Amino acid sequence: PGWMIGQLLADHVDVDAVAEITREVLERVLDYPSVVAEAASPYARRFGLGRGDGMGLLDELLRRAGAPNHQELIAEARQR
Repeated sequence: PGWMIGQLLADHVDVDAVAEITREVLERVLDYPSVVAEAASPYARRFGLGRGDGMGLLDELLRRAGAPNHQELIAEARQR
């Protein structure tokens, strides 16, 4: 699922839709937050973030989706 999120970003799918998918993937524990961040990292600059800032993009996606536990997911991603 993390790879799929990267592909959706690569295909310029609506970012809010990708954010919702990201939230669902992580809430259902279908993949690790660190894997999603890594898959998203090539697209960070498109969102005004630093080159390769997958963690920042993951944070943005989770914020857009209104993930109630987004801080916990970011902390988990940083641990890996």
